Amino acid sequence: MSDRGPARRGASGPGPGPKGLLLLVVAVGLGIVLLQDLDTAPTGGSAPPPPTTTVDPLLVEPLPAPPTTEVVASRPLGEVKVLVVNAAMTNGLANTKTTELVTAGFGVLKAQTAINGIKKPTSEVQYVDDYSAEAQTVARVLNLPSSAVIAFSSPPAASVEGANVIVVLGADADPTAGGTSTTAG
Repeated sequence: MSDRGPARRGASGPGPGPKGLLLLVVAVGLGIVLLQDLDTAPTGGSAPPPPTTTVDPLLVEPLPAPPTTEVVASRPLGEVKVLVVNAAMTNGLANTKTTELVTAGFGVLKAQTAINGIKKPTSEVQYVDDYSAEAQTVARVLNLPSSAVIAFSSPPAASVEGANVIVVLGADADPTAGGTSTTAG
């Protein structure tokens, strides 16, 4: 038999030792890693969120400009025959406006005074068929509102033979707003 007595455990034996401590550290570390993976894993079978990207605003092309509503004349301005009629009865008004149209490049007819002394409070830019765009351009050149542009009306305020656009100058076109002459020029 052996002189060694029964093995004692506890107070006098070595502790858990370095292997046990190492096993404990690995278990805690593994637990932390697994818990973090569970926090970022998708739930309910849905796809992970898309990655975010940053775009340099200097590299992005600007959106195209919205279409303009400006009407552009489809014919060369020199081919558009414009007649200016003085229905404001202000001496020299029709000639002044005719000169503005010549400077802009329009073909013009000789300015006239309204037939039978017709007086109009507001100006009109009348046009014959297919000359709406050109009439809008005439109105812009003479600083008249686009609402002044209308289809040719009858009876005309003057003899309009050969005109594509007729400008009937009313009192609103008179910069002096008070002249009362009855001459066309």
